[in-house]
Amino acid sequence: YRAPRQLGLVRAAPIRESSGLAVCRADGRFLWTHNDSGDQPRLFLINLRGELRQTYTVRGVRAIDWEDICSFRYRNERYLLIGDVGDNGSRRPFVTLYLLREPVPLEKTTIDAPPLPPFQTIHLRYPAGPRDCEAVAVDATTGTAYLIEKRLLGKARVFAVPLFVAAKNRPRMAQPVATVNVPLVTAMDITPDGQRAVLLTYGDAIEFTRAKTESWQTAFTGPGRQIRTPPRRQGESICFGTDGHSL
Repeated sequence: YRAPRQLGLVRAAPIRESSGLAVCRADGRFLWTHNDSGDQPRLFLINLRGELRQTYTVRGVRAIDWEDICSFRYRNERYLLIGDVGDNGSRRPFVTLYLLREPVPLEKTTIDAPPLPPFQTIHLRYPAGPRDCEAVAVDATTGTAYLIEKRLLGKARVFAVPLFVAAKNRPRMAQPVATVNVPLVTAMDITPDGQRAVLLTYGDAIEFTRAKTESWQTAFTGPGRQIRTPPRRQGESICFGTDGHSL
């Protein structure tokens, strides 16, 4: 990676605390973001200069503590996955993933775009009880979501959740697959080819690479590669660009 450079600045009043970031697969000139806890269930489409283009309400869902969003293609369809997974006090009986079909951005700038219906709502529990989590990513080669808990000390657990399976009335159990020695993970993304994962912290980012024959369980056992991030007050979101190489 080259040295980071600033592309824009988010000044839109509705975006108070951007807590997730994903490229727009339908139009690479734009990014998706959302607020942290305390906001309505809505997504913001911004351009690379940080200017607000459109606002989308997600119909019929809650926004308890939205912490991350990712975009991906699976079987020639574009999707967004919103992680309502924040749990600072580790008290929530379950957390929720919202899977949506990604819309094509409207031609003109508008405050209120047509509402988006969720394609699937997935409630989750963890095997050993509630966990705080701010990082969600999807390996588009398998349609599997990965979540990493946010821990100050010790190793953080990585959990896997298959997305495209039959819906259940009760919460699913997230499956532990690995641990990473990375404290305070606040965001995550995986490249479209499923070969690299980047984990963001309040400091720098760490990138893990896996071979095509290797599992994420094995890949996360390595030390990872440190990526210098620009100075900022608080880092809560990161994503790969449409090329799968830039961040």
